[in-house]
Amino acid sequence: MIVETNFVYDKLVKKLQYPQAPIPNTMFEINSNNHQLIDKLAEYNAYEFGDYALTLNKRITYECKHIPAQDKPLEATGLFVIVTDYMSLLDAIYFERPFLYFGDAGFSADLQSQGYKLYNKIIDYSFDSETNITKRMQMFIDQILTLHRYTNPIVLMKSLNKERIHNRKWLFQLIDADNKINTPTHLTLNTLQKFKKLL
Repeated sequence: MIVETNFVYDKLVKKLQYPQAPIPNTMFEINSNNHQLIDKLAEYNAYEFGDYALTLNKRITYECKHIPAQDKPLEATGLFVIVTDYMSLLDAIYFERPFLYFGDAGFSADLQSQGYKLYNKIIDYSFDSETNITKRMQMFIDQILTLHRYTNPIVLMKSLNKERIHNRKWLFQLIDADNKINTPTHLTLNTLQKFKKLL
């Protein structure tokens, strides 16, 4: 849990960023460097998320076919965060934001086995067991697009409170359990405990 401990310490102690979910005004936003996934979303006109700034050189390098020529300014706060790396996932959990993770097959099942809760009420995670990367990406995108069924992200956010709150608490519990077994990563980790009492 060293990565998790470092992440939370950096957010909570160094940057004084308290876990609080932002108020969403769209159903999802994407926080990913997977340009193939971004471009595929653009193919479906699924640009209901924030900043997708991508330089012309990167558009050429990644052979993006559907991303518009003009960058879209950061203007949306999505309820679901689409993530493809572990640090972005931790960020979503820390700020109590529902997330959809696209990565290796079985990742979501593994995350659930660790004690985190998935959003099974509205997301079909069958994509997680698909080993063919092309099929898995299409199944994943289909789940993103189904979020458009819901018209009110704030109401939906409230219906997911149980999972959102559990995941953040579980993150802290895992860190606490690990610190009881191993030497704390930071000598000033007690400061982290003091800040947690303020939450």
